[in-house]
Amino acid sequence: MVRRVDRIIDVRWVFTVNEGKVSRLAVTRDVTLPHEFKKEVIVELTKQLVRGSAGTEPDTDFDRPVARNGESHPRGCARRMDGYVYGWGPGALGAIDWINTLENASDPVVYRTFRSPASGEHIDKTSKRRTHRVDSHLSAELRWDSDGYQKLWTAFSAEPSHWNAVAWCSEWVRLVDRAIPRVTGTLTLTGPDGAVASTEEVTAKGARPPYPLRFEREFALDDVPSGTYTLTFTHAEKTGGSYSQDGAVGDLDRVTLRNHTLTFNVGA
Repeated sequence: MVRRVDRIIDVRWVFTVNEGKVSRLAVTRDVTLPHEFKKEVIVELTKQLVRGSAGTEPDTDFDRPVARNGESHPRGCARRMDGYVYGWGPGALGAIDWINTLENASDPVVYRTFRSPASGEHIDKTSKRRTHRVDSHLSAELRWDSDGYQKLWTAFSAEPSHWNAVAWCSEWVRLVDRAIPRVTGTLTLTGPDGAVASTEEVTAKGARPPYPLRFEREFALDDVPSGTYTLTFTHAEKTGGSYSQDGAVGDLDRVTLRNHTLTFNVGA
């Protein structure tokens, strides 16, 4: 935004600082500023004070404020302390510290839970014939680590089954290795700026009847920007199972799974 300046006013701004905090601001010449402009100036000055609050040169990255003791975290970083959620950022008079949001965090392990779908399971079947089926869901928990910072735990769970004349049956018989059900797909965590924070090609294989398909992953969130994150499990396929791949009927055990998507907020 370009602002037209009609006249330059020679003034001096005097700050009184006590213990690293601004306790008083004085202007040495009588001036009258429009309210909107005065608010804009104060906001910008506050940013400059916060940037330089560590006693060093101003930090050009205002999204990562630094405290006087050198401690630094992403702005809005959340932490559990004394049973409450604290957020990292400027408090009274621009001092950087952990600020109590007054949000209760009585559970020392779990902060928030998420699920895709919100209830029940995604049910996917083979496309050509009704021979194989997969019931699946993706769950996640925003947790606290041993230092009280946020972390993400997620788990994918799926139950394979096959059609047996009159009903869907679980994979209750022991299968040879090539017929054991397995699922492959891509697990991706995307940050608030749209950048990919993590992506992984995942394969989960059943161990014993009824061959449940499951994998778990954990992501540290103590040093990431605050905002809305998206977790997806995409391009997933299940293969294997009873009556699979006998050459006569072809690829009848392959089930394409619909995408799972979770969104959640990181930070206080």
